[in-house]
Amino acid sequence: MTGFGYNVLGFGSGGTLIISFTISSSTNNFNLLNHIQSNFNYNGSELVSIFVTIDAGVVIGSSSSSTASFITGSIGFATTGSLLTIINNGTIRGAGGRGGLNNDGNNGRSTNADGNSNKTGGDGGTALQTTMTTIIDNTNGTLAGGGGGGGAGDVADTVGGGGGGGGAGTVVGVGGQGNGTGGGTGADGTATNGGSGSGSGGAPGGGAGGDLGEAGTNGSGGGFFGAPGSGGAAGKFLDGSSTTTFKANGTRLGGSS
Repeated sequence: MTGFGYNVLGFGSGGTLIISFTISSSTNNFNLLNHIQSNFNYNGSELVSIFVTIDAGVVIGSSSSSTASFITGSIGFATTGSLLTIINNGTIRGAGGRGGLNNDGNNGRSTNADGNSNKTGGDGGTALQTTMTTIIDNTNGTLAGGGGGGGAGDVADTVGGGGGGGGAGTVVGVGGQGNGTGGGTGADGTATNGGSGSGSGGAPGGGAGGDLGEAGTNGSGGGFFGAPGSGGAAGKFLDGSSTTTFKANGTRLGGSS
């Protein structure tokens, strides 16, 4: 839920609309455009200067590694002259990637819904995606991409192969299921750390999921059904670096684009 502290709705110099608000409680899948349209009757096309403060202790996350936790939206925001300023005293954190699995009846070689093979770990999610000119004061805040999921171990004869651990994030990456007598299921990630991979009794182990902003580890083994699963890529702390300026870097985990 979004709370409002210091709020201003009016017109600034040059006729630019000014909107200011505070996010005071944790939430997932924050869409800036939807928020100001719903709460400030923004028309979606007018030049606008937006000032957002994220309170200490607030976590903005995502329910899916395929969607950034905080997105600006697109309508009107690409217009020259609009500006977003974020004072981040909390955490914007991407979702964790799923652990690789090989219990799909095809030893992990079937295609997952994310487009990778099942035995490949899922990529970590992006924290902030902006499509407009943005200034960020991250002095006391954290921007963190989700951790990539660990790859599944390749299947070895009758003992099977272990599942990969889930990546760190909000929501956490789920550990992948292994197969065979020693396969086992990888551990889920946590908010900050990747889960461990599984595998015992000679079964090739799954790789560990990545911590925030880190890639997952590759699974082990190989030979019976090709290579083991690769670890998923680290999530980005920012998608939109070409239009973004940091007044203060603070804590930033992962890459940017």
